[in-house]
Formats: sequence, C-alpha cells, structure tokens
Amino acid sequence: MPRNWSTVLLSVKLVIGVNNGFPNPELGKPLPPLEPLTLDINIESATENTYYLEQSKGGIYTPTEGFGFDKVIQEIEKKPPTAGPFTALELIYKGNNPAEYLKKVICNRMLSKVIKLVLFLFNGDVKELTLVNSVWTVTNKLTLDITTVINGEHGTNFTTTDTPSSNIVSVGGVGVNAGIEENFSVSLSYMTDFGENVSVNRRNFTDFRAKEYNFISKIVYRSNLKDLVLVVWQAKNWFEQAKEVSFACMGYQKYLLILQVDNNYCLFKWDPRLNLWIDFTVNSRDLGRLKFHINNQEDSKPLAHLFDHYEVYLQELSYCVKFVYPPQLLRRYFPKLANSFSYNFVNNSVNLSSKNYKHTPNEVKRVEKEFVRIFGDGAVGYSRGSEISVGVDLDITVPDATHYYSVRNGNFTQFFPYKGYAFNKVIQSNIKSTSTSQIAAKLSSKLKRPGRVIWLSFIPTNYLTRVHLFDDNVTKYLLLYVKKFNFVLYKWEQRADLWINYTETRVDPGKLMFYSNGKPIAADDTTEYLKEFTFEIFTLGSCDAVSYNNKQFWTRTGPELKILIVKILENKVNLFLKDGKVVRFHLLDHEIQLVKQEHSLYQIQ
Repeated sequence: MPRNWSTVLLSVKLVIGVNNGFPNPELGKPLPPLEPLTLDINIESATENTYYLEQSKGGIYTPTEGFGFDKVIQEIEKKPPTAGPFTALELIYKGNNPAEYLKKVICNRMLSKVIKLVLFLFNGDVKELTLVNSVWTVTNKLTLDITTVINGEHGTNFTTTDTPSSNIVSVGGVGVNAGIEENFSVSLSYMTDFGENVSVNRRNFTDFRAKEYNFISKIVYRSNLKDLVLVVWQAKNWFEQAKEVSFACMGYQKYLLILQVDNNYCLFKWDPRLNLWIDFTVNSRDLGRLKFHINNQEDSKPLAHLFDHYEVYLQELSYCVKFVYPPQLLRRYFPKLANSFSYNFVNNSVNLSSKNYKHTPNEVKRVEKEFVRIFGDGAVGYSRGSEISVGVDLDITVPDATHYYSVRNGNFTQFFPYKGYAFNKVIQSNIKSTSTSQIAAKLSSKLKRPGRVIWLSFIPTNYLTRVHLFDDNVTKYLLLYVKKFNFVLYKWEQRADLWINYTETRVDPGKLMFYSNGKPIAADDTTEYLKEFTFEIFTLGSCDAVSYNNKQFWTRTGPELKILIVKILENKVNLFLKDGKVVRFHLLDHEIQLVKQEHSLYQIQ
C-alpha cells in the first residue's frame, strides 16, 4: 500500500521508533503559520485573539486562527521573609517552536486559584500540569506496575509500594465499590498518587486504559529480589507513550501488548527460564502494510481515502480498529463494508465484522458486560419523593461502606448513599483511612471507631442526599446537600481543630429570586445542578430580573439570561447572557455587588 506517512511526519520532526500499526491521522499534520501569543490565565474572559469558554471548574482558552499560545503566565503574590508581599509574573509554560505552541488550554480553579492546567500542543502532545507543593508538575505521565498480574494474583486490588525516592508512580486501588452490581469486579477504578485514573478490566486478560488526558510512559515490575524494580518498557518520545496495555496469562504463557499514542504497538513475551520480558515486536506483523479493497477492485485504497476516521484500541491481546466511512462510500457499498477489524496476537488470526451480516464462525463476537455508573454531576443519587429514606452514618475518612459509595476527582470527593438510604449523621473518624475502601469499611464496622460528629439530624426530611468534600491537605471544605437550594457548608479550622459552619458567610442560592414580566418565577420552574461547590441554575422560561434577599441586582436591558452560576466558596454570582457576555457579581456584606462585565461563553459539563 502506498505510504506517504513518513513524509507527513517530517512536518513536525517526528522520528518513529516502531512503525507497525494503523497511522494516527491526528499526528503529523502540517502546521499552519502561527503567530506566538502569550496567555495570561488571570484573565477569565475572551480577548482580541483569545476565545474563552467558562466551566464550573474553570475555563477553556483557545487562540483565534493563525495564533498559538507560546507562553502561559499568571500574576502571583510573593511573600519574602524579610519584606512585604509583592506581585510578580510567573512563567508556567514556554514553547520552543510552533509545534510546541498550544492550541487549547483547560484551566481548573479552586477559590480563584489555578490548581491544574491541561495543555494541548499543536504537535498532538497533551500535558497536564498540577500545582504540587507550589511547583507546576507534569502529572499525566504514568508508571504502571504490573507485578500483581505477573504473579497471577487475581484479587480486586493491586499492591501499592511507596517509593518516594524513585520516579515510580505506583497504581493502587482506591474507591472500589463493593457490591454495587453483580459484575462489579470486572470493572475497577485505580488512581495514582497524583490523581490520574486508569480503568482496569480483569478476567484471564487484564486491559489497562489510561483515562482522559493521561498516558502510560513506563511499565515496570518487581523481581523476587527485595526492592528491585525492573523496567519492561519505556517511551522515548511523547507519541510513543501508551494509551492502552493488554496483559494475557494462559498457563505458563504470558504476553504484554502496548498500544502507543501513534497507534503503533509493542509486544512482549515472558520467559520463565530467564525471568525476563522478551521484546517480540520486531518479529510481529506490520499491520500498517494491510491493503484495503472496495468492491473486489484490484487497486487498494489508502487509509486516508477510505475512512473518514477510525478508532484503534486493544481488547484481550487483540489490536482492534473500528471504521467510520465517508457518506459517499456508505451510500454505494454499505452492504459490503466491514465496520471493524481485529488481529489476535495469540491465535495469529485476522477477523472482520460487518453490521449487516450475521456472525459467522470466522468472526469474533465479544460482549462486554461492563457496568458504568452514571452520576450526572448535578443529579441527586435518587428521587426521594414521598418515601422516607433510612438514615445512615457517613464517615468522611472511609471512601465506601455498606450503604454508600464515593467518587474521587483530584482533591474533590463526592459521597452518595445507595437507593433507599440518606445520611443522617456525618462524622470524622479519629483514625485516618489510607487503605482501600473494602478494608476501611471492615475496620470501621469491627473496631467501632469513635469519631467526631460534624453534623446530625433526627428529621428524615432533612437527611442528606449527597456530601462534597474538598481536601488539599491545607484547606478543607465540606458541603452537605439536603435538597434544592438547601445545603450546609463547613470549613476546617486547623488551629481550633474543628469544623466550623460557614453557611451564613457564603452566597445562599435559596435567597435568589427570578422574575418574568415582573412576576416571580416559581421554584418548580427553575432547575439547579450542583457541580462540586458550584450551582448551575436555569429558568424554564425567559427571565427579566434577578434579586437576592429581596433586593434586585440585575435587570434585563438586552439579551436574555442563559444560565446563572453561583460559586459558593468564592461568593461569586455570574450571569451568562445569550449574546456571549457575562455579568460578574460578588457577595459583600450580605449584598450582591457588580464587579464587571466581560465576554465569555459557558459550557455545561
């Protein structure tokens, strides 16, 4: 098959070490002429050459056509020990050439402070920068420790070894939700020290998939010799990082298949005599040389001309491709088009499947019964209606227990009761839980640990339907959600060693009133979603005015209100209008006061 891929890659100066898979069409595109542009993340609005899309956790910056962000800066306050505080510009990122310029920046904020950045480079690389001990650190390049699966331990948790002196980021079990479905052990969630997620499916095969914006840059295992860590594979370049890893154990035969960002693969086989992983990549099939024919024509078609796009993934030691065809091909050849391709490295077999054909013995039919829990960030876990939920205790130091589960995202943790239950007491155990959820839950029930009571209610209608926790080891907030516009906010005061009720000092969404044609809009005609510590509020009809605590602070003079955002911890109220403008307000002395008006859109996540 004709291949022009290597010449295309030269446009961004990539040198591929392995070239044996389907080309990744997102990589190697010729770069347009780019003008460098400095991005100041202190500015939360659109500018002349920058678009801004606000979100509940921060915002997204994109340059206008013909520009790329070569620098990312912010103004910070410094407090030297011998002088007063002063402000200075901090250089967070600098691109050395147009390929390293940024085409998109996702900015996550907490209390008006930027805590995480996701940088999308024009060359295709993605870097996640997290503020760790006041230093911007790349946290999306993972090290995967496969010791447990090599040893054939098929429990639900991977062992975690704390080795701060090395660069190894171990993968340990966190937030395992016991018993939520009968097949819960098939799909587990694992989190690294910096909060990156890797989803794991386990049977005779173990498939690791790095979650959004994360990549596996190294695979290691621990030998029988104590504390000796051996490297199986390591990426030399960003495009050689792994998106997915598939492990197979069949008797004494063990294989490791690695899918890189550029869609090339590496194959390793375990040698039990040498106790080493042997690289079999060179002796494996070059899938990039496959020829594709339409309607039994003699001439094969280049991939770029045949498919609109395709998705490459691993499944049980198979290299799989899902095809999407251009409309003109679908109209003409639909009955004859295969919609997926897979190559199995164990059986050395190729399989094609088509939607319009019944499955034949030559085709592989795989049904994944993978349970996916959909929370919908803003939806309460269940509808209480007129039913009285059973009150249960929530220990915020225990991620999961018999009657509740938790979801962790970085420094944020959300606790949800199972259906039929609600929280009537929130406590904090004196013993911190650092083990996995199942072990922690067992310890909690067996030891009957004493704990400080943070909140308690004897009235079933006031029971909690969800609890949000923010903890960055310095600042801690706890939001107890009862029902629509009804919550309690606590802040941890380290000096007093107490949780203090801060509800009265924050913006209260329950005091907001919306008006249409001079008449109040009924509460049932408004919808609110809680995203961590941010409320998103919509009105079903048009809104002409908004008041807080019976004092009107906004009246429509032009475009309609699209969405109102309340940032509880920051005491901010932002009104996003349908013309792409935002009117920002701040709660000061229990009154809503205007701050400024800017250009910004809002994205509902």
